[in-house]
Amino acid sequence: MKILVLTGSARNGNSSKLADAFIEGAKEAGHDVSRINCAKLKVGGCLGCNYCYKHDSICCQKDDFASLRDDLVAADAIVFASPVYYYGLSSQLRAVIDRFYAIDGKLHAPKRTALLLSLADDAEKTAMPARVHYEGFTSYLGWSDAGQIIAYGCTEPDDILKTDAIAKARELGKNI
Repeated sequence: MKILVLTGSARNGNSSKLADAFIEGAKEAGHDVSRINCAKLKVGGCLGCNYCYKHDSICCQKDDFASLRDDLVAADAIVFASPVYYYGLSSQLRAVIDRFYAIDGKLHAPKRTALLLSLADDAEKTAMPARVHYEGFTSYLGWSDAGQIIAYGCTEPDDILKTDAIAKARELGKNI
């Protein structure tokens, strides 16, 4: 399976460690895995101008999203890894997801998907907005959720190592 892991961490902390563990497990299972850190890209939010609908899914913005198009369409599975800073996915990852609009018609194809989150809070309600967003757009696209790993209480970059989330992410990678 061709798996694309999209990460949204600017500091490469706990959610990045979750992504690393998932990738290790997926590679152990023989999958072809690539990773893109959306925090390193220059991607503007969707303008809602519909240029893409008149120009074969080409966005009018000239930024790094163009380099993701083929990988997103070709992937059999897309995994989203993000810290939750303020009740949602990171803004860098959200910008990429918002631009799915430009290639919407090409993304409505069977894909597996997974969500990896880390957050400082211990309250489930803090992760809920990120989960609802993920579940909404993946359902709309007809993608199949393979699993969600949520690591609570992760404030400092190595706090995730005190949880069982790393082992769960590796296992999810093996079984996606």
